[in-house]
Amino acid sequence: MLANQIHAQLDLIFPGLTGCFAHGLEAASLRVLIRELPDPDRVRRLGVEGLLRFVRRRGVHMTRPKAEQVVRAAHVALRLPSAERRAPLVVLAADWALFEALDQQIRDATAELAALLPKTPAGVLLGIPGVGVLTASSYGAAIGDPTRYRDAAAAYRASGLVPIRYESAGRARSRTGISREGSVELRRAIIELGRGVGLHHPDFITYRRQLLARGKPPLVALIAVAHRTHRLAFAMLRSQRPFDAGRWARAVAEHHHRADERARHGDTPRSGPTSTT
Repeated sequence: MLANQIHAQLDLIFPGLTGCFAHGLEAASLRVLIRELPDPDRVRRLGVEGLLRFVRRRGVHMTRPKAEQVVRAAHVALRLPSAERRAPLVVLAADWALFEALDQQIRDATAELAALLPKTPAGVLLGIPGVGVLTASSYGAAIGDPTRYRDAAAAYRASGLVPIRYESAGRARSRTGISREGSVELRRAIIELGRGVGLHHPDFITYRRQLLARGKPPLVALIAVAHRTHRLAFAMLRSQRPFDAGRWARAVAEHHHRADERARHGDTPRSGPTSTT
């Protein structure tokens, strides 16, 4: 929320600046500009060479093409009059100081989690492509002791992600959704788990693309990938076996074989392989 507010303030003070950077507020050179040079007039007067020197003196590297892009943005920026720019600059400076303080706290907490996670059952999840410290920590904390659930399906139901049909006056609607009855933390952890693996593991990437190609909405495809990822992660928590890419590939191949057999016999195929590591 604070990052969004900072973006809005920069759109008033230096329109087009954040558009020069593809990764939000993460770029070190953008952070230098926000902290010390959020002024298109000064950037325009510095020019490309002056901007490169300014950033370099702060111990940050900026490429020449990036400096040229920022200077071009400064030339075309629609600027507020100087008197009207003072108040947004004061607010931006205060918000940016708070943002950097929060960002450092998050980095410190992440470092502590990175040291703690391998000592917990959820540490085994770090072997799954696309699962980092925060994702594994959130999922492990939300599941807690995995033996309290009969199986992965029971844990999934506890998250409130199971589909539900809407009925009124005894008639069912064609629209379906998720129940949302359960642990919000677990629901978020499962979705984030699916989001990460769905962007990094080839099999899950293919599965998501297949769902989208069949006309499934992006959110439905994300939840389906999350469901499949949850079954894998839950099995790993229970067994404490590290992720084995070869074993997973064999499980996927076996699932496709069974699906083909069912299709030949007129049965409905399942959406993914059974839980396995």
